[in-house]
Amino acid sequence: MTTKQELQRKVAAMWADMRKDGSMVVDTPARKVGMPWAVPYEGVCFPVEIDGEFVFASIPADQVVRFALGLARMVEQSRDIDSECDAEIAAHDAIRMAKGE
Repeated sequence: MTTKQELQRKVAAMWADMRKDGSMVVDTPARKVGMPWAVPYEGVCFPVEIDGEFVFASIPADQVVRFALGLARMVEQSRDIDSECDAEIAAHDAIRMAKGE
């Protein structure tokens, strides 16, 4: 039986290996996502850790292309949202500076 500490060590080692071979997609203290790989009877899996909670996400093989296309379609929208937020923050900061805050 694997203890929680053993599992945490194995997960940390997995992330370290993924860093070495360039398989990390997101690598921050609070969020980690690794590149996918094929798993028998699961389709395509990829590791995800958010705030210390670790899971393997799996997508059935017949849905992978649909999911990948969905991700790709969201890139432009994501960038647009980020630009809008950046503009709002810049405007807010300029107003605060003008008020001497």
